[in-house]
Amino acid sequence: MQTPFEKRVAETYDRALRRGELSFIESTVIKIVEKDIEFELRLSPSLAKKPVGDLDKPEEATPKPKIDPFLPYNQELFVQERGKHVILLNKFCVIPHHLLVVTKEYEKQTEPLNPEDLEVVWYCMMQIKNQLSLAFYNCGEFSGEIFEFSGLPFVHYVALLDPKKLGGSKHGEYLNELYRSLLDVLIEGFRDQSSSSDAVSPSYNFVVTHTWVMIVPRRCEKYEYVSVNSLGFVGMLLLRSNEELEFAKKVGLLKILESVGIPREPSV
Repeated sequence: MQTPFEKRVAETYDRALRRGELSFIESTVIKIVEKDIEFELRLSPSLAKKPVGDLDKPEEATPKPKIDPFLPYNQELFVQERGKHVILLNKFCVIPHHLLVVTKEYEKQTEPLNPEDLEVVWYCMMQIKNQLSLAFYNCGEFSGEIFEFSGLPFVHYVALLDPKKLGGSKHGEYLNELYRSLLDVLIEGFRDQSSSSDAVSPSYNFVVTHTWVMIVPRRCEKYEYVSVNSLGFVGMLLLRSNEELEFAKKVGLLKILESVGIPREPSV
């Protein structure tokens, strides 16, 4: 049986899809196992037709101010308001019912998350019965105890969630403490590797699941022509063509992740 939140999401999704306010992008799922790690690749040629901006257009002398695509947001995609945030459906979704947590006031995507952000994220996850649901944040241009998953060739930091600390009203603050701990370790790593005295402003991906949180530093947005966001680091890659699919298979998925992240030094 659906929760009231899940029912509202489903009804909003169906209505927006019917009215043409939302586009569901068809994809073919391909499962690949590499070094005992299962990957889910989604092949969606129609994504190549999605507008991504005038990449070949000459750069203007006076750059235009960036426009926030969510201000004002499309009312047809609105699910719920919560504090300083609104919960919206993703206009271009590969997976149905893909939600976005958006601040009512504009905030840069390079800004760290805060307790209010994480409270709304956890609220959404608790309203969705599927324990495999997750949330992610792509920060930057390249978008408990801390440990690493063995076998992964890229730098990453993970913290397990304490269910007891997630049961009360302070879960946003608790998640923020974990997030800040991971971010501190990540920034310290960037400082150690940087020869410059300039302030470090790293790009990274942050993932929240029902049992752990993970942060992954980034050095670039794509490898050759395969783009990777947060989902890539939990085994889900979106590909736009058969050429990209064959390239990913040939090069190796872990190699792609290592290349867009920070290569992990082999243990002695």
